Amino acid sequence: MKRGGRRWLCAILLALVVLAGCGENYASSEYTGSWRAATGEMGGASVALDDLSVKFSYRLEADGSVQMQLGRTEKSGRWTPGKNGITLSLEDEDQTYTFKESDDGDLVGDIDGLTLTFEKSK
Repeated sequence: MKRGGRRWLCAILLALVVLAGCGENYASSEYTGSWRAATGEMGGASVALDDLSVKFSYRLEADGSVQMQLGRTEKSGRWTPGKNGITLSLEDEDQTYTFKESDDGDLVGDIDGLTLTFEKSK
C-alpha cells in the first residue's frame, strides 16, 4: 500500500473509533433490560396489571433507545439514567416521563395521574 493510501486508511479508522464513542452506552446501567408494569394506582385504588388483558412494558437498550409496548401499540424513543431512576421520551410525544427507583428496586412513575410500578423482567 502506498504511503498516501495508508494515511487515508488511518484517518478512516480513527474517524470510526471516534464516532463509535459518540453514542450513549448504558450497558453497565442497572436499568438496562426489560421492565413490565406490575401495578397501577389511581385515586387510592390499586390494581395488579397482570390481572388485566392489556400488557405494558418497555425495553431499555444499552445505546439509549427504548422500545415500549402498550397492548398492541409499540413506540420507540430515548432514555437516560439519572440519580435513582430514569427519564424516558417517546418519539411522537413532546412529554418526558420520569421513573424513580423504589426501595424494592422497581421503577415508579406517574403517567397522566396513574402511578405505575414497573418490575424488571428476569
